Amino acid sequence: MSTVFESFTSTQTFTKGLSEHLQKVYLTLGVGCIVGWLGVEAFMASHISPGLALPVSLLCIVLLIFTDKSKMYFRFAIYSTLCFSQGYGVGALVEIANIVDPVIVTTALVTTSVVFISFSIVAIKSERRSHLYLGGLLSSSLTFLLLAELVNLFLDSVMLFNIQVYFGLLVFSGYVIFDTQLIVEKYFAGDQDHILHALELFLDMVGIFVRVLIILLQERGNRSESRSKQNSSRATR
Repeated sequence: MSTVFESFTSTQTFTKGLSEHLQKVYLTLGVGCIVGWLGVEAFMASHISPGLALPVSLLCIVLLIFTDKSKMYFRFAIYSTLCFSQGYGVGALVEIANIVDPVIVTTALVTTSVVFISFSIVAIKSERRSHLYLGGLLSSSLTFLLLAELVNLFLDSVMLFNIQVYFGLLVFSGYVIFDTQLIVEKYFAGDQDHILHALELFLDMVGIFVRVLIILLQERGNRSESRSKQNSSRATR
């Protein structure tokens, strides 16, 4: 596996140390994805309010940032708790998709993986810092999405919701490229916190997955509505 990863990151800017660091990051990310899915399963088994996920996630982020990096196992436990809470928070959406059609969830997982891997390859194979200019644009876009979500609480606009979903998918996909290159720069600056780096990518993946799932649900709903209209039209003839 190490040889495969080194060939994958075989560019002039990549050192052996960086390759080893990225292996730790992606391994930690993989564990986080598994724990996150356990959170999804926990919600579907318990149905306790998913609203608890947000405060728990925020608390875990604060703890991760301020806990001494030498306390590796404790920080990993915090990271795992955060991943679990994120999965728990999207559990209701996954359950709805499962009720509509379990294939939707599988398709969303595959699509998210393909998008994440593709954009990660773009970031890793590109020249160093070549995509860091996206940072300001993505931050502004994320602020716009948060404001749009707040405004839509009062307007309940379908158009604004669709903008949040589709534009949000574009933004989080861009963050995969930006965060990956930023992780590289942080490593060379002496920041080798693979747990926090994995968390950044995990949150990007969750953002992509949720939006892909919503888009697939919308498409399925539109197809069902179209079929119903066609059946009603035939029945009246």
